[in-house]
This record gives sequence, structure tokens and C-alpha cells, in this order.
Amino acid sequence: MRIQSLLLADAIVASPDGKLAILGAGVDRIAATQFPWAQAQLSVFVGMRGEGDADAVGTQHDLRLRVLAPGGGVVAELGGPFTVNSPHPEVDPLTAVQNAGLVFQQVQFPEAGVYFVEAVLDDQSVTAPLHLVETPPIGQPQWVAVPSLPAPT
Repeated sequence: MRIQSLLLADAIVASPDGKLAILGAGVDRIAATQFPWAQAQLSVFVGMRGEGDADAVGTQHDLRLRVLAPGGGVVAELGGPFTVNSPHPEVDPLTAVQNAGLVFQQVQFPEAGVYFVEAVLDDQSVTAPLHLVETPPIGQPQWVAVPSLPAPT
């Protein structure tokens, strides 16, 4: 099984037929008003494809997601083993697509900087950058220095 795509989003909703609706796809920046910052939710889509008998329906794999701090430490982690399944038996079970939508809750970001979300599937690792930037709170005045004009004569 190989990772084909890794996408950060605001939310992911699963339907009974196996489809995932991805809302706010393409997150690569979080604007925080202060640090440390607690992000209520960060959703991650991982698209995977089988590559033969070792990935057939019923086989076991391990998928882990980690949020890595600018210095390399682990900020949050989730995931675990899963069994390959296919909601579409007419598709070749050896090359079927396996999608996963996982959600981090209350991720604690200690400081601004470039974090990485890492997906590790068995022996393969893929990362996506996530920029944490500090911005003023919405509704707060943002004062800008304006050069003074000479007094009228």
C-alpha cells in the first residue's frame, strides 16, 4: 500500500458508501492570536492505493499521523493498524484505493513557525508543511505609523 495524497483540511465527513467530503481543503497556514495556541480541529486526508497481494482486501497495515514541531519534536499523534476493505467488490482488490480521514482535536502549538504533518504508512513517510503565524485578534485596531505632514503655513 502506498500513499498517493496527503491533504490538510478544516473537516472531513464520511458517507456510508465510502466517499469522503473534504471541507476547507488545502490548509497550509493557521493564524493564531497568541502562543501557545490550541487548534480545535485539524483534519487530514490520506489517499492510498494497493500494489498487489500484500495489499489485498483483508490485509493489515499501520497508518500513523504526527504533527512535528519546528525543532522536530512530536506535538500530536494518532492512528494505528487498519484492515484493507473495499466498498466496491467489482474493483480489482489488489489495486483498490483506500482513503482515510483522521481528525486531530485540540492540538497544542507552543510557538509560531513551520510545523509538518507526517503520514507514516508501514515503511513510507510523506509530509505536508503547516505554517503557524501570529496575527492580531479580529476586530482589534491595527495601528499603522503614518508619516507626519508638515504644518500648513
